[in-house]
Parts: sequence; structure tokens; C-alpha cells
Amino acid sequence: MPINSPPQMARLPATSPVDDLLAAYKRDGGVIISGLLTLDQVGRFNSEIDDVLAKTKAGSESSSNAMQAFHGSNTKRLTNMTSTSETFRKEILDHNLVHELTQRTLSKGLDFANYWLNSSQVIEIGPGNPSQILHRDCFYPLIPRHRDSPEVMNNFLIALSDYKEEYGATRVIPGSHQWENFDNTGSVEQTVAAEMSPGDALWICGNVLHGGGANRSEHFHRRALSFSFCNNSLTPEEAVPRLVPLEIGRVLSKRAQQMTGFRSQPTPYGPGNFLSNFNELALTLGLDDE
Repeated sequence: MPINSPPQMARLPATSPVDDLLAAYKRDGGVIISGLLTLDQVGRFNSEIDDVLAKTKAGSESSSNAMQAFHGSNTKRLTNMTSTSETFRKEILDHNLVHELTQRTLSKGLDFANYWLNSSQVIEIGPGNPSQILHRDCFYPLIPRHRDSPEVMNNFLIALSDYKEEYGATRVIPGSHQWENFDNTGSVEQTVAAEMSPGDALWICGNVLHGGGANRSEHFHRRALSFSFCNNSLTPEEAVPRLVPLEIGRVLSKRAQQMTGFRSQPTPYGPGNFLSNFNELALTLGLDDE
């Protein structure tokens, strides 16, 4: 490796000890988890979203030039995977390793999950789409932006296709979550491409700099699932509780119901959030017996 090359992201199998995954994540701000999903799961998930994604228009409808550039002119974004994909709502949303890692980072010292689903967004970068600006996912105005700020969100970027640099693999600056100055958004020269195979996941914290890479291919569409969680006292990016029908909410596991706002949100102090009549929301919705 050349002397001035940026550090590489650690790559560990999903069968690794959780402590090893956490150590790499804390050191670099992220880690590539090989084989988080099986190829069968990836295939079923893709087949469930193919038709809907084909009808989705590339580019943003925002009037903001900055948001149009952030979205990508030849990039499709499809959310609400809980409603769209049975594989997502039954297997991915309820993935044990995903929740163990998130519990250990966003719910430190607690015996319950004080986080919920922030977004479930399929991102398909088409040929010729330029690279995205480098950014940190944690943008909440009330959360201090520095290396010692509380950890309130994470993101699992799961490869649903080949995820090579020339196809637009996500670029990351390892260690940027520890920078003293968070106004510094780095440079492309400091990034590394998180190349992956289908089913692999790039798990990153909310403070590490990253961005979608440029798709330099002529015909290949790079596809990924951005699957993220945030503290349950914060408003999610995606309006999950308004988008998922109650009939789907009824068939979810209790953990998945909590992730999608069909159950009240426990907090370390007080009665919790998302209550009904100062009581568990699931009672009002008929998901639990009195």
C-alpha cells in the first residue's frame, strides 16, 4: 500500500464475535460486515422491489439545487420497505445481529431498545451519476456536533448488487468521527471505497464522513439498502408510522412493531414516548390485550 494511502475499512464476517465488530466500528467509525444477509434473502428482497423501483423516477423533485445534487440526477430512492417487502419486514427489520449491534451502541447500559427505525431506503445509482458530497448522517440541530457527542444514530448500507468502486460504491473517511472539527468535511482523496458483494453491509455511525461514489459504468445500476436507526426521542427521517398500514403492523413481531411506531417508545426516565392515554400505544391499536 502506498505510504499516503488512506486507512482501509475493516472487513469482518457476520459470524465474528460481536465485540470484534464493535471494536472496528468504534475505531474507524464503521466496519464492513461480510454476509450480513444471505444471497437468498437478497434475491427475494430484490424481486419484491423490482417492479416498484422500475416505476420510480430518477432524480429529486425538490426545488433546492443542493437537495437535487445530494439526491443524484440518475439516482432512484425508494423508501417504506416495511410495506413494500415481506423479506424486509419479517427478516431484515428483525435481524438479530443488527439489533444486537444497535443495542450495544445506541442503548448503552440499558436493558431495552431506546431506538427506532430512521429510514429503510433503497438507493440505486445509475450510470453517469456523479459522486455525492461527503456528509455525516447525524444532522439533528439539538445534538452537539463533535467527536464526544452522544451516539444517537447508525446506518447499515447493505449491498443488493455488486458494489464496486466504478459502480458507485460508498466512499468513507475512516476515523473522521474522531476529528476535532466537524465543520471539516474532508476530501475525496481521504476516502476509501467500501467495495462489497451482495449481502455484505457497511455499518457506520452517524458522525463518520461518507458519500455515494460516482457510477463510471455505462450500463450498471448499483443498488443498496440504507437501513438506519435513531434514538427514539428523535424524529426519524422517514415518516414510518404514517406510511405503514395497520394491517401490516399487526403481523409484525413485537420488536418490529416498536421499530415502526406501532408500540410506545421506552425511555430511561419518565413514562416513555408515543403514548396513548398515558399508556402503551399497542393497547389502543388492539395489538395487546388489556
